[in-house]
Amino acid sequence: MSHQANKRQKHSPSSGGLSGLQVSPPDASHWMQMRQEIMDSLRAELQNDLQSQKVDQLKDECRMLQNDFQSQVDQLKETVAQLEGEASREKAEKSELKHQSVGQLENENSQLSKVASLEEKVKSLENVVKLVQQPRVDQLEKE
Repeated sequence: MSHQANKRQKHSPSSGGLSGLQVSPPDASHWMQMRQEIMDSLRAELQNDLQSQKVDQLKDECRMLQNDFQSQVDQLKETVAQLEGEASREKAEKSELKHQSVGQLENENSQLSKVASLEEKVKSLENVVKLVQQPRVDQLEKE
């Protein structure tokens, strides 16, 4: 028998032996309380799902930021290594130029010393020539 037929039989006076029994429907506040409990439970599940999704999203964002940061750190390390290499090469070049300049200056100084020495020898020789030539000049003048 269906539920509706059962209800009619219980409430109908012609049904026989159950005519005095009254069945009252469940209290509306009971249904409201059950509805509220179900809604609260669904809301809690939804809140947990949303929080879980948000946590997963934040974890993904953190991983992306961490990867970006690591990439930038790697790039900076590479740039620093390049700059250190360039600085080292420049320092070596400057040192070589300094060494070459010092050598060149020493060479020029040596050549200037030789020139000064040769100039003194030339003057000395000129004096000797004058001394040697002077008696001849005197003799030639006498003749």
